[in-house]
Amino acid sequence: WQCEQAVDLATKLKAATDADGSSVLDTTALLLLPDMGDGRPHDHTNLAPALVGKCGGALATGKAVNFGGAPLGNLYVTLLQAMGATNKTFGEDGTAVLPGVLST
Repeated sequence: WQCEQAVDLATKLKAATDADGSSVLDTTALLLLPDMGDGRPHDHTNLAPALVGKCGGALATGKAVNFGGAPLGNLYVTLLQAMGATNKTFGEDGTAVLPGVLST
């Protein structure tokens, strides 16, 4: 059900036109994230997050990437930088940008 809702939202964003004529999805970043890897210790390893949208061209799209156990916080650092923030860290474990996610 949640995946169906995400597809519905992405479809609507793609159909909507932004002020510059591009689709709203092109200027958006949706993070689809499973709840936990293992709910008992609130583990957030072995997840399969998905990014949908181009974030104004800041995200490299159209690929699947395995980051081999990189901390989830690194994804948040990457998204912050995609949105123009200068953060180098996020939380306890976000200390780097994930390679290949940003288009620059």
